[in-house]
Amino acid sequence: MFKKFDEKESVSNCIQLKTSVIKGIKSQLVEQFPGPPTKAASGTPAFP
Repeated sequence: MFKKFDEKESVSNCIQLKTSVIKGIKSQLVEQFPGPPTKAASGTPAFP
């Protein structure tokens, strides 16, 4: 029913990226998919 977990098969394809590469990917994602505006950015008080 379930496939047996094989460490060499499942984990060997993962690679460790440099921090600079990760930051670049994150910045590209933020540019493409901006989150909802925050209260601090809109200038309205958090507690009316």
